Amino acid sequence: MTRRSFAIWHTLFGEDAVDPQTRDELGRLLFTTIVPKTIVGISLVAFSALLHMKTGDNAMIAIGIAGLLATTYRIACVLLFRRYEATARVVTWERAYGIGNFWFALVLAVFSFVAVPMEGASAKLMAAILVVGFCAGIVGRASVRPWIAIPTVLISGGALALATALHPGPEHLVIAAVLVAMTAGSFDMIINTYNITLEHLTTRQRFAEMAGEDSLTRLPNRSMLHERLDALFAHKEPQLIAIHFVDLDHFKAINDTYGHAAGDTILVEVAKRMRAVLTRGAFAARLGGDEFVIVQPNIDDEAQAQALSRDVVKAISWPIFLPHGAVNIQVSDGCCIVETTAATGAEAMAAADAALYEAKRDGRGRAIVRGYRPDAA
Repeated sequence: MTRRSFAIWHTLFGEDAVDPQTRDELGRLLFTTIVPKTIVGISLVAFSALLHMKTGDNAMIAIGIAGLLATTYRIACVLLFRRYEATARVVTWERAYGIGNFWFALVLAVFSFVAVPMEGASAKLMAAILVVGFCAGIVGRASVRPWIAIPTVLISGGALALATALHPGPEHLVIAAVLVAMTAGSFDMIINTYNITLEHLTTRQRFAEMAGEDSLTRLPNRSMLHERLDALFAHKEPQLIAIHFVDLDHFKAINDTYGHAAGDTILVEVAKRMRAVLTRGAFAARLGGDEFVIVQPNIDDEAQAQALSRDVVKAISWPIFLPHGAVNIQVSDGCCIVETTAATGAEAMAAADAALYEAKRDGRGRAIVRGYRPDAA
């Protein structure tokens, strides 16, 4: 196996070492636009109709219909993913996207085999325009998922090259050879684009972690949480703070049943719902796993903490829709209210953790708000 063949093989099938979060980010890049898909789809239908009217070949009617269906499917994939992105399992939608690309590439391949042998240059020109335009779009957009991009270009570009080579005349052999060379050259572009994008996402994730951001939920991570708490408790002016320990009930069972990808989807959705109910000045952080912390600085009384606890439990307890169906989530909230002069950040965290333990012990799916007591920390 040559070095280039190995690079292609590794790019297609060697993603085991890629972080799942990064793989999902790569997959999401596929669904950024529908304009090129619409243009090439309409062009295929239009060219098929023109060639049918010119030649009377009924095969062009079938090709036009197949192209219209494939284009509709491809556009629907993008629109539906955008609608359900918050709960979407990216790898499933990525496969659906790949099916649409392969489908359209096969339709183009049939178009090439029917159009290239036709009399006159216009049919050949139409085939070349469609295939080159489609492949350019694939190289530009789908290179982030080489397992989709490389076979798609091979099907459409290879079919045009073969159809041209089978046409009589030495000039067609030369054109076919050029098409083969261009198709092979596009593989380099796909691999390089993929590697550059992967390096960019990996670097961004590394910097996010260094900056104190959880790479999955984009909430502050443990180190940033402690940094912010230390700043609050070190402030000269005393203030009343509520610290909420939030934990998903029976999350391990969900992971075991639906898989870690579904678990990650749930955590992202939980973080999103948590942000939606935060009161002014409050912030949420992820400790790790299914453990979150919400900090309400400078509250007036216990009622404000109780209201947020109720909102958190209610918001997160709505069903979360996964590809397997709806999953019901319960959450427990243990809250400690403390004045900054009465304890340290670590002591207040320990007291909130104790309140969470009490909430879980007393039935889960509920919130408990307690004032700070040194003996409970």
